[in-house]
Order: sequence, then C-alpha cells, then structure tokens
Amino acid sequence: MSGMASVNKVPRGDKEAVLEARKRELEFTTTYIENAVIRQKQGKSEDYESIIQTLRSKPETTSQLRRLHLWILALSRVAPTLSRSSFKLVDAVLSVDWTGFDDMLAHVYTMFLGNLSTGHPAFLKPVLRMLVKGLLLQTEIDLHSTSIEKRHERVHHALKYVLSARPTASLNFVPILSSEFPHKSEPLDAQVVYVQNLLRLLAYAPHLESQLLEKTIQRIIEIDVEIQGRLEDLEELEDEMELYAAELNSTTDDQTIKVIKKDGSLKDVSVNDTSKDITKLYSENNDIDEDDDNVKEMSYDIKEMMEKLDCMIKLVLDYMHWHYKDATAANDFATSKQLLATLLNIFEKFILRTFKSRYTQFIIFWYTGKSLSFAREYLDLLHSIITSSDPILHPVPIRVAAALYLGSYVARAKYLDGDTVRRSIGFLSTWLKEYVKVNELTVGEPDKVANSVFYAVVQATMYVFCFRWKDLMVDIVCKDGITRRRWCSELTPFPYVLASAYKPLEICSRNIVKQFARITNALDFMFVYSLMSDYGESLLSSDGNDEWRKDDNFSTNLDEFLFFPFDPFRLKNSQPYLEGIYQYWEEIDGDEELEEDWLTEEMVLDNVVEW
Repeated sequence: MSGMASVNKVPRGDKEAVLEARKRELEFTTTYIENAVIRQKQGKSEDYESIIQTLRSKPETTSQLRRLHLWILALSRVAPTLSRSSFKLVDAVLSVDWTGFDDMLAHVYTMFLGNLSTGHPAFLKPVLRMLVKGLLLQTEIDLHSTSIEKRHERVHHALKYVLSARPTASLNFVPILSSEFPHKSEPLDAQVVYVQNLLRLLAYAPHLESQLLEKTIQRIIEIDVEIQGRLEDLEELEDEMELYAAELNSTTDDQTIKVIKKDGSLKDVSVNDTSKDITKLYSENNDIDEDDDNVKEMSYDIKEMMEKLDCMIKLVLDYMHWHYKDATAANDFATSKQLLATLLNIFEKFILRTFKSRYTQFIIFWYTGKSLSFAREYLDLLHSIITSSDPILHPVPIRVAAALYLGSYVARAKYLDGDTVRRSIGFLSTWLKEYVKVNELTVGEPDKVANSVFYAVVQATMYVFCFRWKDLMVDIVCKDGITRRRWCSELTPFPYVLASAYKPLEICSRNIVKQFARITNALDFMFVYSLMSDYGESLLSSDGNDEWRKDDNFSTNLDEFLFFPFDPFRLKNSQPYLEGIYQYWEEIDGDEELEEDWLTEEMVLDNVVEW
C-alpha cells in the first residue's frame, strides 16, 4: 500500500516489543484507511481503490493472511464512521472469504460485522444477506482447508453476535432468509443444508421460530404438491406405456417394465403383473427402459423430489423432537405449548388450504401426539372451522377440508384414547342431527353442493366408525347387575341422520358406505343395507355407475376437496417417527371381506366422493 512505512522486525522472544509493534502497525493502518476514505470523498481515490483491490485479493501465504487480519481489525475500528459513500469499500470487505481460514480471522471479522451493522443502518441488510448466503450449500468454494460444517459454525457465531448487537435486525432478517431459500428445483443437499441451518439458528434466535417454521413448511408444501402434479403428468403417458409394455412382453415371458396406472402409480408388467406403489418409488430401483427417456426422466424427478420431501420433513420432526424433549426436561410446558400454537396457525393458514398435500400434515400429526391436550386442541380447531359461519375466513371448501382432516385424524391417531374418540363422534353426530332437524322440512332432492359440509361430516363419521368402533363401545351396568358392552350414547343420533331426507348413503363415497355397511352389520350396530336398498340397486352393486358423479357443477366445485389426509405414510427416513402412534387397518375377526384394500390411494383417486 502506498505511503505505508515498514515495521522493523523485533526479537521473537520479546513479547512486549512485539505487542507494541503490532499496536503501532494497527494504529497506522487505521489512520491510513480513515485518510483514504476522506480523500475519496474529495475525489482522490487512489489509496481507497488500493485498499479495495487488496481486500479482493485472496491471501496465498501466511504473511498475506496476517496482513488480512490487520486490515479487518483496522476496518472494525473505522466501521462506525463509514457512510453511504463508502459502499464500495464495504462491499469489498463483505466479499472476503472470512470463513475459509483460521479462527482468529473469523473472530476479528465478526467484530467488524458487529461494529458495521450498529454504526450505520444502511449496512445492516448487506451484512445480513452476506451471512445468510453463508448458510447455503457452497459448492463453488475451496473446501480443502476448511469443512463446510466449520464454515457454517462461524457464520452462526457471527449471526448470533450481530443479532444480539442489533436487536432490530430481526425485522430485516426473516425476509432475507426467505428470499435466499433454495428453489424447490435445487438439489437435495442444497435444500437439506439450508433447512438444517434455519433450524439451528432457532437455538439462539427462538423469537423467530414461528416465522422460520412457517417458511420451511411452506417450502415443504410446495414440494409435496409438485410431486402430485408430476404424478398427474405421468398419467398422460398411460396409453403409450401400456402399448410399449405389451410389445415387450410379446417377445419374452421374462421381460418386465414399469407401467403407469390410472392412479399415477407404477406397476411391473410381467407374467404376474405385480403392482408397485408410486409412493415407494424413491426407495426402489425404478429402472425404466432406456428407449423411453422421457418417462425415465419424469420418474427419477419424482424419486428425487420424494427424497427432498422426506429429508425436509425429517429435519422438522428432528427439531420438534429436540424442542419438546428439552422443554419437558426443563418443565417448560409453556414453550412446548407455544410451538403447538405455531403449528396450528401454520396448519390453518397453509396446510388446510392446500388440497394436494400428501405428507406435510404429518408434522402436525406427530407433534399433537406428544400430549393428549395437544390432540384435543387440534380437534377443537377443526371443530370450530367445521361449524364456522364466517364465509370469508372459512368458506365452504375449507370447512369440508376440516371435516376430512378430522375424520382421518381420529381414525388414524392411535394415541387418542376412547374418551377423545367418543367426544369427537359426539360432536359430529350432534352437529349432524341439528343440521337435519333445522333443514329437513325444506329439503327436496339432495343438493350436493349446498350441503357439502353436511356430507363431508357424515362421511368423516362413517370413516371414524370403521377404524375406531372398539372405542365406541362402553361398559354399561344393566338392570340385572351384569356389565355388558354397549354402543356409546354419542352414536345415538347417527342412524337418524343416515335415514334422513338428505340421503347421505347415496351421496357419500361408495367404498366407505359399503365398508360401513359391512362393519355395522357384522357388529349389529344398525342394518344399513335396508337404507341402501331404498336408494336403488346401483348403490348395492359393486360395479354400478355413480350417476351423481355426472353432476358437472358438483364435480368441478368439490372434486379436489376429498382426500384422506392421513393415509399410510411411506417416506422411509421419516417413517420411524410414526411407529407406535399410527393406526393401521384391523380386520374384524371372522369377516374376511373387511380388508385394507378399500383404503388405498386408488380409492382416494378414483372411488371417493368428489368433494
């Protein structure tokens, strides 16, 4: 640097002399920078540009690295006095690869960032953006000397320092974190690394928990929905793939190929015609004939996206597991309750309103299973949405979705006790009874659109009954003093609802109605077949046409709203979190017709009432 005097060498053992020499060198460098900034404002920018060039040069030797230490330390002294006119200098300092060298440089640089961000508000955003970029997966940098983990550790230390030095930084911080979130098309590693760092950040910035979890879950939803869209794209190739498979199988009995089914799943076309579940695709070897590159590429895209979804959900579950465990150990119920409030808010704002979400909702499923009070709070939220009279906040499609979530949740949440199951059934049955009593006299031919919430609640009740009928039986002491098993009183209004002029058995999903009829008949709850016969033979026939599906208005408005949000979970990395808390289908002893098949995703896609 021009004008800078050399520092005389001092004896190696003379610590005081060394310290004094370094002190003088630091003071000289600080003065040099201050003067360069002043002269730059006067139009004399030679020294100013020289400093910028020096900062943009990567140190190659130990001596150059020590000089960089000196520059950054001097700049940390000057930082509070810098103004907008020094943006070019600040930009040069922020471009320094400060995480890639030793701890001393990282420490000095962190001090500089703190002084810079507190000295002038204009520099806060550039500082935060530089730090946030440091949380990304950086594939273009040299990692031979410093691991990515070490680099991220230094960035987190600096972020913690800046956020504590400038508490208002959080106002600018979250939008920057959101804008730097890797696009959903970015590779798996990029998504995982960034989410890991966001969740790690919450350890020292817990006040950002609700905002960062919201951003993370929003991205998870995007990927979840994108997968369903890709499956729809695959459906368009069905005819071509079926024909191709037939040609291959005509030449050799041993030839097999992945074929697209109507529901978007893949099957192996061979002598045995073995079906495969598309949701297992990412964990299986899904080699597709190399001649059909388009199908192969689409299938592997789905595989990659399933892996992203799986890993990101697991990271969130890992965080919540740590969060709940830590709060429980400290007897801090308020903190775990606050996380529940955050999750329920995210559910109502985003998950509930996303009708193609397949896996994201299991984040709520797992956390509400940590406490019965959590589960009941979630159910209370669903109850309030179903019965809402606010068409702006909770329009009909949202109320329908809430009913479907409630039915699927109560059916599948193994951790719900009998009292909670009966409580939910009581809520549903009572609401249905009141709905019928108030409106039945004016009902003509059942209006599927106008009464869609009613039909959704009826279907949810039948669905819960099929799974949790054991919990709907209670011990009653009879007049003879003998204790007998009887159906709970909460079910009492339901037969009346099914026999009403709304004809719910004609409108609801044929598969669910038939399964409900089989179970109620086997358990002697009620004889549903007599009601079904009143609606005509087509309802009793397994291959009859669903005439009501021809109502274009009904299909258009309600088709996408019916699904089973908590259908079996098939993401292998996240799967362990559901072990022991998920209710799978259980047959009734002696009734071989009651099989799990009626609950498959095929039924969801092809055979379910079109809400």
